[in-house]
Amino acid sequence: MKISIIGSGAMGILIAMKLNETENNISLVATRETAEKIERRGVVIVEGITEIENKIKIDEEIPNADWHILAVKNYHLDNIIPELKKYKSNILTCQNGLKAVRKLSTELDEERIVGMVTSVGSTVIERGHVKHTGEGYTKIGEMNGKKSERVLRIVEKFNNAGIKTEITDNLKGEIWLKGIVNSAINPVTAIASKRNGALIDGALNERARKICEEGMRVAEKYEIEMPENPWKKTMEIITLTSDNESSMLQDVKKGRKTEIDAINGEIARLGKNKNIETPENDKIIEEMLVYA
Repeated sequence: MKISIIGSGAMGILIAMKLNETENNISLVATRETAEKIERRGVVIVEGITEIENKIKIDEEIPNADWHILAVKNYHLDNIIPELKKYKSNILTCQNGLKAVRKLSTELDEERIVGMVTSVGSTVIERGHVKHTGEGYTKIGEMNGKKSERVLRIVEKFNNAGIKTEITDNLKGEIWLKGIVNSAINPVTAIASKRNGALIDGALNERARKICEEGMRVAEKYEIEMPENPWKKTMEIITLTSDNESSMLQDVKKGRKTEIDAINGEIARLGKNKNIETPENDKIIEEMLVYA
């Protein structure tokens, strides 16, 4: 089985390197600058105090494959979709927010799309050099909830590679749950320039709660059945990752475009489609425009 991981950021490199330890036909699609650095040194992952190096095949263009794993930011999808239209591969998408699966299912053959949600922690130290910051959970599933043969196979490969993964029959609910949690944590930490633990109590906690509750009201209107209460899950993640910097805060610090539109923006748009006001989301989206 040929697997191509598209995206050489923290998550893409982590997935690629883990799979490359147990599979023979893994490649990583990277920009020229990142590819040159990886080809000189290989991929490096920091596990605790140990640096693990591994050579992996690098592609500068998206190749044909049995599986394409999309480990890129939401705003890169417009450039990737035309390339994916050339092939008939299975597509595993693991973007933050509610936008990616809907967009991919609309612009590509919906039957090609499989979704993934994960809380595995990783951060880029430098190009091709990633720190694994937390095990977390990973769930993969079909949009229709069926336990298909292809999902069984890809989940088996993730587990064999040491990425603890389970099948979900409620992918839509899992995506909404994570999307709402991200909407509450990411922009609040980014605006405040604080680690996740700053949201445990006080004014930042209150702001995160109000944003979360708006997302919950939107989800209810769309009759989404989430596996857990989003605010309870938000508090759990804040506590467990108190020393971590959210991905959005990392983007702000590095001067990169953020995913505020794909996360909070999508919740606000979906709310307005159902005549649900989302003033807390609207406000923080406006505040984030300087970084977006």
